[in-house]
Amino acid sequence: MDMRKVLFILCIVFFLTACGNDTDERQESKANTNSDVYANFQNIDIEIKDNQALVTGEVDVWDDTFFYQVEQNENILLEEQQVEVEGKWGEFNLTIELPEELEEVLIVKMYTKGKDGSIINPNYIPIDVN
Repeated sequence: MDMRKVLFILCIVFFLTACGNDTDERQESKANTNSDVYANFQNIDIEIKDNQALVTGEVDVWDDTFFYQVEQNENILLEEQQVEVEGKWGEFNLTIELPEELEEVLIVKMYTKGKDGSIINPNYIPIDVN
């Protein structure tokens, strides 16, 4: 067999092997993503009444559960709270006690968690009483 033919066949085999490995790596990477884990929020409304913020809205979340916490600057004023909702675009109502002296805007961080416990789809809702 001619040396050029052998070299050509080896190059084709090497090329096809490299392409096959790349596809396997992409499929494995895709399997490790959280594409089936999501949280979508809509129709968010905030009402300030008697030193409380009433946050209402609708959420479509992958496992009927989402979380929220309240932050001011980098300080966490309210630790993580879990909220259960029913079905697609379930309604939620949050009552958040406001500090007596509100120096900075409060942020309500709403999110879901991935299967590994990591925060997915964080949404930041500002509360400004001024």
